[in-house]
Amino acid sequence: MTVSRLKWMAALIVLLLAPMAPGEVVSSTQMQKAHEELEAGEADVARANLRSILESAPNDAEAWNLLGRVAFMLRDWQTAQNDCEQAVKLEPQNALFHLWLARALGERASHASFLTAFSLARRARVEFEAAVRWNPRDPQALTDLAEYYMEAPSVVGGGLDKAEGVARQLDAVDARRGQELRAELAVKEGDSARAAAHLKQAMRGAPHPAFVWLSMARLEMHEKQWTAMGEALHHAADEASHDPGATIVLYDAASLMARTHQQTEESIRWMEMYVASPAKTEEGPAFEALMRLAHWYDQTGNRAMAAHDRAEARMLAHDYAPMREP
Repeated sequence: MTVSRLKWMAALIVLLLAPMAPGEVVSSTQMQKAHEELEAGEADVARANLRSILESAPNDAEAWNLLGRVAFMLRDWQTAQNDCEQAVKLEPQNALFHLWLARALGERASHASFLTAFSLARRARVEFEAAVRWNPRDPQALTDLAEYYMEAPSVVGGGLDKAEGVARQLDAVDARRGQELRAELAVKEGDSARAAAHLKQAMRGAPHPAFVWLSMARLEMHEKQWTAMGEALHHAADEASHDPGATIVLYDAASLMARTHQQTEESIRWMEMYVASPAKTEEGPAFEALMRLAHWYDQTGNRAMAAHDRAEARMLAHDYAPMREP
């Protein structure tokens, strides 16, 4: 081996073993922190960290996606769309980025005028389909696409037959979600008995039964079977209370119970358990949970706790739209 060859290899070894630049290490740490803050519902802190990352790395697609998700939590749909679009432009083959852009577009469509909503809904469908195309085994992307097909009119690409096709894909990826999706389809078709049968099938061997109990509660609500709905919600909350993978069900169960004006004390208890849990997620932002608790405390006459939770929520997300309302 020649001397020049040895020098070249030595230089390469030095390069490979050299530590990362300080800026890169900090950026990686900040990104991890931003993920954790997003899950914890710390919107203001997460947004500040992500903006700091983008100042030094403006082409960081993940940071743009997370920034869009912060805006999504805050119900700032236009900003969420803009940030998620930037992430997709930078990494057009990333299924997750397409999924979040689709969600932002869908929310904008649901709050827009008719003509604007039409255009946004069609774009949302394209993005949901792109998410599934780039990751056909992602159960969340498949579920979201199917729900779009179920809810959207045919003029913007909806259709129950399309949702049924997605259900077949979902069967091979996540059997529990596949059965739950078929139950939703059965409800859409007016067959509650078939929906209940699918949910019973979903319960068999379900790794997180709390989710299935929640779906059963929603079916009972649809049928206006309030007692049965309450029983299903209690089962869901009980399962979720000792399943870190299903903590979000506490948030959903509390919200559903309150929505039907039943047992406010149960809604408060379950939401308090969710807020106290270390396993919160961006699906149920902590600041929104605190605002709901404040509203329920007001209903029960506990003004002190209502004021406390509103203040806590404001510390997490001062730009959250409901907190700016009179």
